[in-house]
Amino acid sequence: MNWFIKKFKEYVIQFTRQIGWYWSVLFVNKYNTNFQEFGRKDSHSFMGYYDVDLVFDDNIFFHQVDNIHSKQLFPKRGKIVKANLISGDVEDVTSTRAINWQLGSRLQKTGNSCILFNDINMHNQLISRELNFKSNKITEYPFPLWAILPKKNYGIVIDFSVLGRLRPGYGYDADISEIYKNKLTIVSLRDHSTIFSISTKDIEKNIESDTGGYFNHAIYSPNQNYVLTTYNYNTPSSRKVLPIIIDLESMLFTAPKIDGIFSHPTFIDDNTLLFFDGKGYCKYQFQEDRKEYIYKTKNDGHPTLYDKNSFITDTYPDRFGRMRIYRFHKNENALIKITNYPSYKSDFRCDLHPRLIRDMVFFDVPKKDGRKVGLYHIN
Repeated sequence: MNWFIKKFKEYVIQFTRQIGWYWSVLFVNKYNTNFQEFGRKDSHSFMGYYDVDLVFDDNIFFHQVDNIHSKQLFPKRGKIVKANLISGDVEDVTSTRAINWQLGSRLQKTGNSCILFNDINMHNQLISRELNFKSNKITEYPFPLWAILPKKNYGIVIDFSVLGRLRPGYGYDADISEIYKNKLTIVSLRDHSTIFSISTKDIEKNIESDTGGYFNHAIYSPNQNYVLTTYNYNTPSSRKVLPIIIDLESMLFTAPKIDGIFSHPTFIDDNTLLFFDGKGYCKYQFQEDRKEYIYKTKNDGHPTLYDKNSFITDTYPDRFGRMRIYRFHKNENALIKITNYPSYKSDFRCDLHPRLIRDMVFFDVPKKDGRKVGLYHIN
């Protein structure tokens, strides 16, 4: 009976979102014309998670996956391409075997002419590569990286292999070196030594969990004194997300207990986080354990700071598939409205993932003929 109810609800959601899609095509397609689009036909073009800068001068870098791989949870191969922001011309840069639909390859900018991305080597081991696309010099690291702390020359390693099993939209179908399994590890990029490591067993000692948990996401504070990650686990009644804050001076971690959920955090400064807690967006000063609401809403999203008093975020599809990107400053100011194509769902979903770069909002667009990269000029 429970199975029938679940399937019936899924059918109703898909049906109403299909109606929403046709409604948008027939009556409100103007919502999809107030921004530029980049990407090739018959392929998916997307940036992935929203916490990285991918713009070099007049070019935006992103992933490309051919449409023939649309139904593969782990596409066999993807390209990294760049598009000129003025002409729209797309040019191949390199390729990677480490691709998923939420993060891509964790493609990110690491210098004036360098990009970093995850890959899978010939031994089916997860690695990362840094490419200087002007000199074509490649630096290879024997671990997959979530992010780099440039001031300290550190890298953050997450077990993307376990994510491939437990959260396929965020992981890869490949192996990882034994020393990084079920851990979050901070490494030196100079000699690959371990600076700090925390394992799932370290966390499980202090929580009630009925299944093995995993680390997902990692961000660092503006001065790179703190790293925040999340430990995701299941209890008998629900799925939980526990924030873990790592002090890079003392090399100790804390796990603050925060009321509500803990979703999509970003640092405002070295003592303050912005995140969604189920009732709205909050500021949380973790050293004082003080939380205050900025904006009460039931719509979770992916926030990026515009300045210290405002931010840009998005929404997930509503019952009719409607999504939007808005700027919040004292009140909500909608920038973009989009209707999700119904086939983008579950691990194959296409979140908008907006990011702000020089008064330009870049985001992923769920189009019928494949994802595209969108650009909206605020001013």
